[in-house]
Amino acid sequence: MRTLEPVTEDKKAWIEDVLARLRAGEEIEDLLPPERSVPLSLIRQLKEEVARLIRMEISAATRAAEATRILAAACEDPTASALAFHACALARHFSGRYQEALDCYERAEAIYRQLGREVEAARIARAKVDVLMYMGDYERALAVAAWAREVFRRHGESLLLAQLETNVGNIYHRLDRYREALRFYEYAREIFLQQGDELGLALTHFNSANQYTSLGEFERALASYQEARRIYEKLSFSNMVNEVDYSLAWLAFQRGRFHESLTQFAEVKVRARGSGDTVLAALCDLDMAEIYLHLNAYEDAGESARSAAEVFAQLKMNYEHAKAQMYLGLASAHRRDLSAAAHFLEEARRGFRAEGNLVWCALSNLYLSEVLIAQNQWEAAWQLSVEARALFQEQGLVTKVASAELQMARIQLVKGDVQDAERFCRFALNRIRERDALELKQKGWHLLGAVLEQKGDEERAYRAYRRAIAHLEDLRSHIRVDEYRCTFVSDKLRVYEDLTALCLRAGTPEKVAEAFAVVEAAKARALAELLAAEQRIESKRREPHIERLHREWNRVREELNWLFNRLQEQQLHPTRRRAPAEEELRREIRRRERQLRRLSHQLQMHDAEYADLRVTSPVSAPQVQEVLQEDVFLEYFLARGKIGAFILTRDEISVFPEIAEADRVAPLLRQLRFALRKFALGERYAQAHLTDMSVLVNHYLRELYQALIAPLESALEGERVIIAPSGFLHYVPFHALQNGREYLADQREVSYCPSASIYRLCVQKAQMRPREGPAVIVGVWDEATPFVREEVAELASIWTDALLLTGEAATLENFRRAAPSGRVLHLASHGLFRPDNPLFSALRLKDAWLNFYDIFNLTLRAELVVLSACETGMNAIFPGDELFGLMRGFLYAGVPSLLASLWTVSDRSTATFMRYFYAGWQQGLSKRAALRNAHLAVRARYEHPYYWAPFVLIGAPF
Repeated sequence: MRTLEPVTEDKKAWIEDVLARLRAGEEIEDLLPPERSVPLSLIRQLKEEVARLIRMEISAATRAAEATRILAAACEDPTASALAFHACALARHFSGRYQEALDCYERAEAIYRQLGREVEAARIARAKVDVLMYMGDYERALAVAAWAREVFRRHGESLLLAQLETNVGNIYHRLDRYREALRFYEYAREIFLQQGDELGLALTHFNSANQYTSLGEFERALASYQEARRIYEKLSFSNMVNEVDYSLAWLAFQRGRFHESLTQFAEVKVRARGSGDTVLAALCDLDMAEIYLHLNAYEDAGESARSAAEVFAQLKMNYEHAKAQMYLGLASAHRRDLSAAAHFLEEARRGFRAEGNLVWCALSNLYLSEVLIAQNQWEAAWQLSVEARALFQEQGLVTKVASAELQMARIQLVKGDVQDAERFCRFALNRIRERDALELKQKGWHLLGAVLEQKGDEERAYRAYRRAIAHLEDLRSHIRVDEYRCTFVSDKLRVYEDLTALCLRAGTPEKVAEAFAVVEAAKARALAELLAAEQRIESKRREPHIERLHREWNRVREELNWLFNRLQEQQLHPTRRRAPAEEELRREIRRRERQLRRLSHQLQMHDAEYADLRVTSPVSAPQVQEVLQEDVFLEYFLARGKIGAFILTRDEISVFPEIAEADRVAPLLRQLRFALRKFALGERYAQAHLTDMSVLVNHYLRELYQALIAPLESALEGERVIIAPSGFLHYVPFHALQNGREYLADQREVSYCPSASIYRLCVQKAQMRPREGPAVIVGVWDEATPFVREEVAELASIWTDALLLTGEAATLENFRRAAPSGRVLHLASHGLFRPDNPLFSALRLKDAWLNFYDIFNLTLRAELVVLSACETGMNAIFPGDELFGLMRGFLYAGVPSLLASLWTVSDRSTATFMRYFYAGWQQGLSKRAALRNAHLAVRARYEHPYYWAPFVLIGAPF
């Protein structure tokens, strides 16, 4: 029988005073009474305070635990030491310091055993089970639980027994034995319900929801999470509310709601760090890594997985560390670093095997089979997939079984066994028919379509492809971050190509029009949706975490500008250059760029100003024809290794399914670009080798004409053409292609656009533009670009009301103030295209480099932006013809037309070109006609295409 000391009113008041002073942050030693004797009741109360705080604020719980330890030393009752060790164990347990927690639990347990207090010792053992589980020692955890269970049953401690069985259920969850885990939780829930223990009920609702999520029973999971959250909120357990929100974020991901999931994980991570919950913050990183993998954002996936792995390795959380290793392996595999992928996946497999977790071991096998497929090791990949499927079936994991079966179907299709491939596809799709597994359904229907097409059943293949695209569109609609929308489709675009090929094979007018719509559905959709988002919502900048993000953004942006300026200073003075210093600058630049990119993603997830982007439907041929007038719209597409083209006029649509092999055209373009880059070696070199370089460049221009224009000549009627390239064709200077007698620019006015959808949106924006306001002319020159000064002077004489930002006035802040009011924005400066990081392609200002992110944040009314610099029209081509570079930023900022360069430009010929272009436009010519006149005028002085052909008009041509 345990005796309790009486707690008088005076003592109770003194205890409350000590607790209040502790919460106020007083030094712990100052809490000791003058007689240096502390009652056991205070130690007990402090331990309870720790138990309360661990669910609210870990740092406060740690401080209270330290107070318990110090004050217990001044208590004569040996129970005080056990209570202090218990308090310290709790604080360390919930902050992820598991080995330290285990040591404290065992010291507390030993004291209770010495005192003959068996139930108290078993209570400590119950908590110890959880720590041993996180340390991966499942066998010992179950043995400890068996002893504690026997003690609680013998003493009739049903509530403690329920708490123990909850912890045992957690072990089975970690082993992915979800049905067994549910049995333990349900048993515990009945006891908690009888005892009226709300906290216990919340815990079992929460844990059961985790099992339902893993089993794919999402509606039951959601209901259980919501009930747990309601109770935790009622009890004011903020840390536990955060735990539930973390799990709700995971559930949203499982349901394909990527944006919702990423946003919730980011919020939970911020709150976890604020409360000192290192483990939960690392778990957010781990799960965000998996989402990034699904979005094909492999750099972000690797970064998040690496961050999580470091924390879990330090905390010796082997299960979580193995998962992080697995995600690092997947990120490496998708980056085609197969040796690194195999290494990380093997490490993960070893980790899961050591943990005794066969399900995750099987998952590692399934992912490793992907690496083996990339290495053409089909038999080994098949064996791993078969083994994974068998284990998933044994555990009743329906969606994972389906995933393994789709892998098996894919392998059989490559091996030519279409019957087996179809069988496994249908097995998988039937399993997930009633489940909320959009990504798996998309993959399954696409694979089934390919199988049916190979069997010659084109009608059913068509329906399968359509269903795959419907699921893909549904998935895309839940992604808000612009860049992730683009990367998400990178491994999924083939379904659009397959459906396009099927429609074109049918060849009817209706199917041709449908094929055009399918091509458009795959092209530059994220950019089109950005442009279609007319409504701009006021930013939530008053919210503290949004303000913090903006402050951090500005700080990193300033640091990046300073580093860029240092690097350029070194590059402009070769005698001062030092390789180690320059490399260090580049490393620091890359680090700031990663920070800025990450902050941009967070802002887009949290801030309504970025997030309100509506999903648009692909444009149809009639919708494009409505805005064509007398123009011809030429849209290229790539499908199954072939280059095809649609030609639209006001009244009809023609299709040329296979005009060239992509593998034959791509090398011609690479060689042309290589020849043009030789001009970067300097004017003296160019003049010395001009004749030879002219012959070479014109050869490639003729070859490209024969491949890309000659097959279409009969349908290219009229004098004005808008070209929408595809893939690598975005780098082709179509206006400069020649047939041996003349260039395309001699025959027609040529402009460009990323897609028909974007062309239509640009035309609509141009028609609404008020043609008023000054020209804003920005000029930044140095010894390498002396003719920029001349260019600016010429333009100032043409635009008499121009606002000039030159020299010291050409700052980023001045540009931000002036740009929104300009009718024309002309930027003459150094340009930098970054193929490694296209969103940081930039234009040089006096005090900064103007990049995509700076432009993206502007709202512009200009009808034309002219980027008079090197490579300003260059973009990294993301899957789905998503262009990432300066052009994307200006289009989103509201500009309907851009004039930009495809390669490094001559300072002298550019000044001449701009004079002719603006003179023609001011005389009443359309932008496109003025561009053609400028091309021809400059060519009369500089015959080589390098000088006259770099500039292209993108967007609305009038």
